[in-house]
Amino acid sequence: MKFRGFADSATLEQEMCDLLTETFGQEQPRPHAVMLAGGGTPLAIYEALGRQNLRAGRSLHVMYSDDRLVPVTDPGSNYGNSQAMLAALRLPAERVIRVRGELAPGPAAQAYGDQLADFAGRGGTFALGVLGIGSDGHTASLFSLAAAQRTDRLTLAVERPDFLRVSVTRSVLSRFHHLVILATGEGKREILETLRDAPESIPSGVALAGLNVEVWTDLVIGDRDA
Repeated sequence: MKFRGFADSATLEQEMCDLLTETFGQEQPRPHAVMLAGGGTPLAIYEALGRQNLRAGRSLHVMYSDDRLVPVTDPGSNYGNSQAMLAALRLPAERVIRVRGELAPGPAAQAYGDQLADFAGRGGTFALGVLGIGSDGHTASLFSLAAAQRTDRLTLAVERPDFLRVSVTRSVLSRFHHLVILATGEGKREILETLRDAPESIPSGVALAGLNVEVWTDLVIGDRDA
């Protein structure tokens, strides 16, 4: 796991805008997926990209690390919050792989898993995944060490006090060629230090162990191979 520091959050966000723009526009011989995360830092990036004239390669598919089971118009919908960027990409609906927020948790997880399995079954590749990390150490909606270890299925229904959710599992995360965790602000320092020094103690560290992961931050954390 590599830690990459940026001078400030604006520089980090611009770099991610550039990486997403490049990956969106790639032409691959097989379908390729870009995974989007929720949270404040990615949201600012998606909004910025929504104001640009983006190009979507003919092989591009967009998917989500997780989502809340809420209407698309709800501020908590990761899919809803990416609408401006999807519109800028002019991406056909059939190339957007998303959680159906109107469904109950079990059926929503099954439907999302079926979509991902179909994508992989058609030879789809998992190119770039954007993730966040919570101050409690979760990534996507993997809030426990047990959930972070699950590889027996592609998606999980997650019950939380705030929202019902659906999340991808390590089984999906492990298929990505490149994963980037975005973490900005002093409030993320402690959990990033834990991710660096004791990754086995938090869900994100367990879910991402041994994978090609970069942590992008505006904090000085240091680097350690993992």
